[in-house]
Amino acid sequence: STFSGNDTFVIGLFTLNIFPYINASILMQLLISLFPNLSKLQKEGGAEGRRTINKLTRLITLGWALIQSFSISFYLKKTISFRTCFKYIFFQILGAISSASILSIIGKNLIISPSKGESIFLIIASEFFFTFLMMFVILVVAIYPKTKGNNYYGLGIGLTVSLGIYLVGNISGAVFNPSVFIGPSFIDYLNGGNTINNIYLYIFSTVSGSLFAVLIYNQFLEKS
Repeated sequence: STFSGNDTFVIGLFTLNIFPYINASILMQLLISLFPNLSKLQKEGGAEGRRTINKLTRLITLGWALIQSFSISFYLKKTISFRTCFKYIFFQILGAISSASILSIIGKNLIISPSKGESIFLIIASEFFFTFLMMFVILVVAIYPKTKGNNYYGLGIGLTVSLGIYLVGNISGAVFNPSVFIGPSFIDYLNGGNTINNIYLYIFSTVSGSLFAVLIYNQFLEKS
């Protein structure tokens, strides 16, 4: 089993379905203890307050599940260990929310949203393409056996992200990763904002872009 240290890794409904919700619930309780407005909402908000808390918990669950799914995929490809998978999941979620929280505390809310003057198609296409490109570059320079262990993978990934920010940052907000949007939008929601309403744009485009990159890599590079 995973916990006994051998190579067997059992993935069941409990791992893929319940764990994200349990972890999200724990994180939500931590946030309630840190944010007075959130604590007040839970204690005095009545039925509406409970619905809001449940909605936020489900949002965190979604982000956790997405990152967990990608991490487990890398684990099954034997590119990272189970322990690294867990750390990656935890710190992606915690880092995104913590960074946005710190900015909020010092009075500088991080607002990530698409341009209001652009079409939904262009926004989704921008996020899809550069998420695909970023994931494909990661697979080629960091995972592909013929280039694995090189000294330029960080430069390659960094330049790809920088290019995406430069070209489509003023169109889509340049997210390219679900947690990049989930963290700031969650804190913005706690502060009364509504950027969370754009979550469907970013979840669809980033997840589909990543999956397409993996499909292309498996089809044309891994087999070679």
